[in-house]
Amino acid sequence: MSDAVHRACHAKINLALAVGCPARVDSADALLHPICSWMTCIDLCDQLTIKRANGPQSTYVRRWANGTPVDWPEEADLAVRAHRVVERLIGHPLPIDLDLHKSIPAGGGLGGGSSNAAQVMLGLVALFDLDLPLAVLQDRAFASLGSDVPFWIDDVMNARPAVVSAFGNVIERVRPCPATVVLILPQFGCETGAVYRVFDELGLGPGFSNMADRIRDQATQGNLTSLVNDLQPAAEHLHPALAIIRHRLQDALGQPVSLSGSGSTMFLLNPKADMAMIEQLVPDCRVIVTKTL
Repeated sequence: MSDAVHRACHAKINLALAVGCPARVDSADALLHPICSWMTCIDLCDQLTIKRANGPQSTYVRRWANGTPVDWPEEADLAVRAHRVVERLIGHPLPIDLDLHKSIPAGGGLGGGSSNAAQVMLGLVALFDLDLPLAVLQDRAFASLGSDVPFWIDDVMNARPAVVSAFGNVIERVRPCPATVVLILPQFGCETGAVYRVFDELGLGPGFSNMADRIRDQATQGNLTSLVNDLQPAAEHLHPALAIIRHRLQDALGQPVSLSGSGSTMFLLNPKADMAMIEQLVPDCRVIVTKTL
């Protein structure tokens, strides 16, 4: 057993996303929306180091890449919660010193917290040589940490896109889809629960099955055209500035701009314009150039 592990926690984008009407899921003890999403990791990541603690207490250092501490408490942090989930799973403490340097923006639909949680679980298995199969980690992560987490646990290297369906717990890997990705990050985030509530209020769930079939076909073929996100109308209803930014970019660039997850991050693939032009179009947004893995 080693004394430390280091893991990259990659962000994801939802290339396409279909969402259905909510249904009760006993394993999560909640009402959840069925989804079908073509997801891929991108080359934007947080950096995680886990070391064995010298004493019985665990410590958690969580800061942005510039050194600023994160502004949410430990009990709300998915990385910290993932550590405690694994401790409960094996029935005894695993004292660690956790150091997390974050580059993935929070509240942007990029899955940073979920990616952190998955890599903490996988890192603990490696650090302490735990006899915990990936399927067990996935089930517990889904029930305790959120429906996005199993996507990262299923593929340790974060290298393969997938069609994620059911309630986020059914994962079918598909071939890579190489693309340059330009992320457009507004100064505000979208609260996932609020976006889903608006989605329900607007009655956007019907038609899920047809859209899910279309997304599966696109993912199987690697077809990056005509991508759709069912949560986009709800997110733009909640935050009209998203629609303003999207239309400004689309009108000027002549290519589609998509929302990732519940937002607020938007993206365009294989841009036809240089970054200087894109930044001029959205001066109030942060622009990041990355690529799919």
